[in-house]
Amino acid sequence: MTDPPLRRVARTADGWLPWAVSNEELAEGAEKIRALSGGRRITLACFSPADIGSKSVEAYVGTLGERHHVITGSPDQVVRTIEDFRKSGLEHLALSFRDVRLFKDETPDLLLRQMRLFAREVMPAFRT
Repeated sequence: MTDPPLRRVARTADGWLPWAVSNEELAEGAEKIRALSGGRRITLACFSPADIGSKSVEAYVGTLGERHHVITGSPDQVVRTIEDFRKSGLEHLALSFRDVRLFKDETPDLLLRQMRLFAREVMPAFRT
């Protein structure tokens, strides 16, 4: 994360929605935003590619050379990853299951299996 976009978020935005960041990057960015926001409430969300149930690609390099992270692993590993994000202040998470940029084997069946596995084995850990 570079400082100029984080300063813009802190000064003008209602929320921050980074793409495919690690928990460490999320925590660092959130800390900078909080320090620069003058006490304004800013919603922290994240959008990330995900591959639930397998241990595939953990990260990839984007077209501009930037490193992107993937939420991946067993359902228990994914729960722990999301819990770590929550501890960093994450309020909302949107996932792109088996993201087409990473996986060339996309079929509706694969996507449905991913979503069902997430709903059955990951989501219950976050229901209140």
